[in-house]
Amino acid sequence: MITFIFEPEIQEPTGGAPKVSNGSGIDKQGYIPYNIISDAVRPDTIKDAINNTHGMRVMPFNKIDFNNDDVYIYPIFTTHLLNTFGYTDEIIYKQKHKFLEPEKVVIPSIFEFLPDVIINKARKKELYIAVMSICEGKAYPCGWEHVKLSCQQYNIPESQILPILCGNHSEYSTHTNNFREDCLHLNYYALELSYKIRKGYDTVLNKLPSEKKKHFICLNSQIKPHRYHLVSNIFNNDLINYGYVSCQNYESHVNNLSQVEGIYQMKNILRNDGANMMEFVQFYNTLPYNVDSFDKDSYNNALHSSWNHNLSSYLPSVEDASKQIDAYYKSAAIDVVTETALLNHHVNFISEKTFKSIMFKMPFIISGDKGNNKELLRHGFKLYDMLFDYSFDDLDSYVDRNNNITKQLKEYCDMPLEKFADRVNRDDVQEVVQHNFELLQSNKIWNNFIDSLFLRLGVNKPI
Repeated sequence: MITFIFEPEIQEPTGGAPKVSNGSGIDKQGYIPYNIISDAVRPDTIKDAINNTHGMRVMPFNKIDFNNDDVYIYPIFTTHLLNTFGYTDEIIYKQKHKFLEPEKVVIPSIFEFLPDVIINKARKKELYIAVMSICEGKAYPCGWEHVKLSCQQYNIPESQILPILCGNHSEYSTHTNNFREDCLHLNYYALELSYKIRKGYDTVLNKLPSEKKKHFICLNSQIKPHRYHLVSNIFNNDLINYGYVSCQNYESHVNNLSQVEGIYQMKNILRNDGANMMEFVQFYNTLPYNVDSFDKDSYNNALHSSWNHNLSSYLPSVEDASKQIDAYYKSAAIDVVTETALLNHHVNFISEKTFKSIMFKMPFIISGDKGNNKELLRHGFKLYDMLFDYSFDDLDSYVDRNNNITKQLKEYCDMPLEKFADRVNRDDVQEVVQHNFELLQSNKIWNNFIDSLFLRLGVNKPI
């Protein structure tokens, strides 16, 4: 039996959402001894998956006696690219752009807030500590050095550390020199949406109006070069009115860069990457865009949706869902997904942005990093080859990839909406839609993770 040890959930002093004390990291207000698992992933999701897996269980810390032959795992959840590491890099990055010397940031050990009994059990090789980074993207090389130093500081053998990342990538090790070769990978976003489906949220979605009112939907909350370039293409090809499009400018963005400073940096990046600057400036002056849903103030972030509720105790009504961005997904024919790309790091990360398309039973095409679309094939999902030519996915430049996506999108927007909706509704497309939905619903990504976990621990998986 593999036993995951969870601390009791604790309530924020202001009466906010429960947080899990199995956490580490810093936020912008200072050091914190715990983190909410994520805006996208809830404690119940992880616990439900564990408790519904044969040979695994969740136990509260105050009920563990360590008097049996279980394999014990104490998970530490971090929310910002292994928070204690990634946030330091972010601070230094911003200071460099301001032409200031990076100040040294003292980072506490990732094990600082662990109970003594957990530290002692790990030292004796009687317990594993799972460092679970549930955010998108890549972990920084300095992060793994921090884990190593923390092991030395607390005299914990590195063999007792289980690094578990959210990325779906296959080539991380070629881009980070000291990346842990024994990392396990679990896409928490796929896990969360699979959980929502199995808790019945698809029955709510199925009751929303399905009449198609737009050719596509394309949501962009956070500013990134490949997103700006694609939406600029959409604008300059007169396609904005054919879709539900959200995109913000630096005046509305939630980061710390000023309007002048932010746009100056973005223009330099896009210019260096080969984008058409005249088209970009014309586009930028029309921002911001949003879709008039309940969450429009967040520029229709894919996470801000009624499925974010704890569905174990509350299933949103159709009325609730109709006020969210969910209703707009249902009334668009396809989803033009702008994934989390990291400027050609080729991490091939697939987030909730893509998995929401699958949950909504929508065909999609991904603007992201090189190989993002084909990465899905590795997990058993299918692409919409009958609708799109995915050869662009092999191009090195996101500018070239976006130009190809825009060309294909324009061809479809030139079709009458009714005709395009009929094309999307044909059997060959719907077979792929249903296959992808059922695969997400089946929780295969979790099951693949469990196989790798049992193998890593040297434990026979129960039949």
